[in-house]
Amino acid sequence: MPLLPALVADGLSPVGGVLALALASVLVDINPLGITGGLILGAADPSARPRLFRQLLAYGIVSVVVAPSSPGSRSAGGEGRRSKA
Repeated sequence: MPLLPALVADGLSPVGGVLALALASVLVDINPLGITGGLILGAADPSARPRLFRQLLAYGIVSVVVAPSSPGSRSAGGEGRRSKA
């Protein structure tokens, strides 16, 4: 989060910045190629792992496509910026 104070000083909404970071962390953690997703797969029944892998991967892909268009991400993406004029 060292970049967040500089972005807030430049006019980004603090709430939007924190929401963007939280959303990014969820997207990274839930996919089956990350640590949390790997732990979920490791704890699952071996016969259920292929299906669970596909479900987690699909969730991650859909989240990457849908998340940038969500209302919360729009405020983090620049609408909250003030002009320096």
